Parts: sequence; structure tokens; C-alpha cells
Amino acid sequence: MKPSEDAPIACGLLISDVLHEAGLPAGVLNVVTNDRDDPAEVVSALTADERVRMVNFTGSTEVGRAMGVQAAQHLKAAVLELGGKKALLVLEDADVDYAVDAAVFGSFLTSSPS
Repeated sequence: MKPSEDAPIACGLLISDVLHEAGLPAGVLNVVTNDRDDPAEVVSALTADERVRMVNFTGSTEVGRAMGVQAAQHLKAAVLELGGKKALLVLEDADVDYAVDAAVFGSFLTSSPS
């Protein structure tokens, strides 16, 4: 996993820690962080690596298009979740009504009439 360089701890390292504490075996998920100056280099290296079999990207359409091209060049399966919507994880013991309210609020939080 290569989290956003804007939030490597919250979006990558904490998720990794939680999954490993829940029993995910070592080596199944690896987190690669990077500086703001080199995301394209890191993504290119990861996509080209023969050990990487699939690319899953969530983010902008512009970057997703580039990721799709890179994945295709290396014959990798690709899942591209584009347009800025974020994934939401709701655990078994969560207050579902609260989670739904938070998801709806969050999906419109930064929208504007443009």
C-alpha cells in the first residue's frame, strides 16, 4: 500500500497496524511511504515490480488515468475508484446510524456548486 503523501500515518501505517493486530499475516500488506516530491517515481516502481500483481487506486480521475495506463503497460489488473469519494469501513460493533450520517455528511463536506 502506498498511502497519500499528505497523510501517510493515518492512511497507511495505522491501517496496517490494525490489520496486523487483527491477524493479517506478515508480508501480506506492506506500506510504502514517500515524500511529496517523488510520488510518480514510487508509483512507477511499484507498478513495474513483478511481485505486484494488482493495482487498486482511489483518487482523482487525472491520476487514475495515468495509473490505468501504467497498469496496462505491465499487464496488471487494475481497480480504479476515481472522482474523490473515499472508502468507508464500518465495523461489526459500530453504531450504523451514526456511520451512515457521518458518511453522508462527509461525502458533501467539501463539495461546491462548480
